[in-house]
Amino acid sequence: MKNAVSKQTYLLGLLLLSESWQAQAAPFSEEALSQAQIGLGEVSYFERRLNFPQFTAHGRGVLRNDYVEAVGEADGMVTLNHREDLSYLFVQEAYVGNSSKFSHFSVGRKKVEWSLLDEAWKLGVWQPRLRWDYLQPQTAGLTGLFFEQQAGNWAKLTLFGSPVFIPEQGAPFQVSNGQFHSSSPWFSPPLSSLDLFGRQTTVDYTLHTPSIRQIVQQPSWGVSGLVGQSQGPWGRVSYAQKPVNQIMVDYDGTLDLSDLEAKINIYPKVVQHHVGTIESGLNLGPVRSWVSGLAEAPVKPTYDSNRPERTQQMLGTSFAAGPGVDWDIVGTGAQAITAHASYIRLWGGEANDQGPLSPKNGSVFESRFPYRNAFNLGMTVPFYDFTSRGQFVYDTSQKAAIVSGGLQYHPGTHWVLSAGADLIGVEPLSGAPQPRTNMIRRFQTNDRAYGGVSYVF
Repeated sequence: MKNAVSKQTYLLGLLLLSESWQAQAAPFSEEALSQAQIGLGEVSYFERRLNFPQFTAHGRGVLRNDYVEAVGEADGMVTLNHREDLSYLFVQEAYVGNSSKFSHFSVGRKKVEWSLLDEAWKLGVWQPRLRWDYLQPQTAGLTGLFFEQQAGNWAKLTLFGSPVFIPEQGAPFQVSNGQFHSSSPWFSPPLSSLDLFGRQTTVDYTLHTPSIRQIVQQPSWGVSGLVGQSQGPWGRVSYAQKPVNQIMVDYDGTLDLSDLEAKINIYPKVVQHHVGTIESGLNLGPVRSWVSGLAEAPVKPTYDSNRPERTQQMLGTSFAAGPGVDWDIVGTGAQAITAHASYIRLWGGEANDQGPLSPKNGSVFESRFPYRNAFNLGMTVPFYDFTSRGQFVYDTSQKAAIVSGGLQYHPGTHWVLSAGADLIGVEPLSGAPQPRTNMIRRFQTNDRAYGGVSYVF
């Protein structure tokens, strides 16, 4: 959908955001933390021949006294080459609450550690994401009321409830003149034409957008229990009933034989699901290891029998599991040489579309899960004023890999120079191509390089 906010509004808002956090830190210096960063950079996609010069901003502020705690964190980006639909403002956290460490109430958008597997692989099952960039998605918290009860240093109970729902932000697009349009290399538009009776047939799309109230007024609740200390063994169980963070879709269509034009109506919808996590780990000094299981299932069958004329996207039952380890090899904190490794295996999660226009086997929609059988290896190495990062992801189900590398240089206290690249490689598939591909293969032409300079307040 077309972004109605102008570049000037984004730019002014982001600058005021960074300045306000700086100003708020002064009168509460002993009880306040704030950081803001603004930058200029460019991302270049090689095969697509796309360049995106951009202004970016990030800020995080924490205000705390004996009674109240307030936390806010946001990211924003404005493209500088007249591609307004690519600009965004993404609020990761924004909540207020009491400052007690043992019985903590808060309201707003807040990140909670529900599942390490979901967070490590950025699956978006528990918490919504910003997927403007599929290779570097960001996570935001759920929105509602939170209660956290700490029992000494060995146990913690978290309760969540909300009457509202904020879905995740995907790649931007708009629909005009019956067609989908987007400047984003991470948006895959549906077919604009079909070959019928030996002739090219135009497909005309109409997006029936639900009201904000229909999207937002969706109840959810959750609970999580953690047992263990910062060192040694620990375990966690989490459960929630809530909306799926991704908007799902139904559609119907007709064919006008007089001029061979196909008309497709698209109906976004919100679906509720059960989500559960069981995980445990062992923290021994600089090594933190864990193993996690994550399951989801629809609250009720997602097929709407009152709409038999529509072809409906279905939600299936899924289970994912995998281990992970993080190791501070040398040093501590920001100066530590660190390595991480994790693995994920997904069962289920893909349900066939149901309805008059559904394919014989499968779905016309992009998979909700970016990985099915994958491992991830990464390392961060600081050296004097430089910090290098590398990561390798390989999914055996897709026979595809992502290789990422980046370098940062800190010439002074406030300045950061950065550069990096992401390369996507795929192996040839034997036999007929699959009707639906997962994330890596779908965007295999999105190799890119990036660079920029930032100022940290």
